[in-house]
This record gives sequence, C-alpha cells and structure tokens, in this order.
Amino acid sequence: MVSNIKKTTSNLDIVLTRSVYEAAFAPEHRRNFEDLLEIARTKRAFNAEIFKHTNELLGFIFYWKFPNFVYVEHFAIAERLRNRGFGGEFFRDFCQATTLPIILEVEKPDSETNKRRIRFYENCGFKISETPYIQPAYNPKKTPVPMLLMFRGEMDVEKSVETIKSEVYGQ
Repeated sequence: MVSNIKKTTSNLDIVLTRSVYEAAFAPEHRRNFEDLLEIARTKRAFNAEIFKHTNELLGFIFYWKFPNFVYVEHFAIAERLRNRGFGGEFFRDFCQATTLPIILEVEKPDSETNKRRIRFYENCGFKISETPYIQPAYNPKKTPVPMLLMFRGEMDVEKSVETIKSEVYGQ
C-alpha cells in the first residue's frame, strides 16, 4: 500500500522529479527542465502530483486542468520501483478524482514497451482515438513526433487537441 502521497506545484518538489523525468522520457517527448519549472511557476492550469512512498520519490504526474477536460502531459514511476503496482494504483486514483474527461498522448505500438503502455491505459479505462495526431515540438530545436491520443470519458477530441496545442505547446 502506498502512503505519504504528496500533491504539489512547488518548484522545490518538482525539482526532485528531474532524474525520473529525464530517464523516463526521450528528449523529444519532454520539455527542458528549466522550461518545466517556469511553467509550474506561471501557468495556472498546470498541476503536478508528486508521489512518495515511505519518503522515497515514487513518481509523478504532470497535468493540465482545463474547464472541460484534463490533459496528462507526463506520468512516470521511478524505474527501480516499476512493476510493483504503484503506477496503476496512482493512475486509477488520479482518474477517479476527477469528473472531467482525460486525454493523453502515447507512442505508437511499434515496440513491446509501447504496447504495454497502451494496455496499461486501456486497463485504466482509456480508448485510442482515431483522430490523427502529431505531438508539437517542445521548442524550435526539437521535432514534432507522431503519436496516438487516448482518452477516457465523453469528449470532443479534436476540440481538446486545439486547446492542448494552444495552451500546452503555444501553437
């Protein structure tokens, strides 16, 4: 059982996630960490939940709460603590804590790891959207990445993508 769950948007706590964040996501799938800290400081819709287990960093979820939906930008569990049920427990609790539809990006199922991630989200009630999607580049030095969208709840995926591109990626 997981204890000492901490939800925060404090830059001090977000700094603790840096090594997990950078290990879990390839550079094209994440922000520069300094940019992430700036967003945490300045964007009201941005939220961070830091998960701890017996005072050890377990993982985090970075998400954006908009009036009509929630967009999960990043969710990761520390590698040494994966496959113990923590991720499923936290993500299901996260989903149950909101009445809003939730949308997120996943890599295409071209590897076993990516297929496992998709199954993880399907087990949490998500469906793959048929809406074609390319993740915008996080900055001009990075390239856009073809991805899939998954969602839970009733939502207008195309309209949500417009909000994500505008508010999250600044396009």
